[in-house]
Amino acid sequence: MNHHHSPTATAPPVRTPYHELGEPGSPHVPDWARRRSVYRGAGRTTYIVETDRLAAARHDLKRLQRRGWRVNVTELGKNAASVALSRDALRAGATARRR
Repeated sequence: MNHHHSPTATAPPVRTPYHELGEPGSPHVPDWARRRSVYRGAGRTTYIVETDRLAAARHDLKRLQRRGWRVNVTELGKNAASVALSRDALRAGATARRR
């Protein structure tokens, strides 16, 4: 007996920081996130977000930390910062499956 499984049937759902901040199934890019970049490496994806509204971002950044994201903030000025968000691919999949 042949069983065909499509890759999407077994792959965990995409979990970006924007998915974590949005409603289920609907990513949300917050207003404080100005310039955004994504870097993919072996087993890890890093999101770099520049903001000039760091005070407004603090609540969301704490929320992401509680959900397993590494959050590194490099302050660039009075209320400006570069924020690096990352999570191991294995951990991200495990977190997505627990929901």
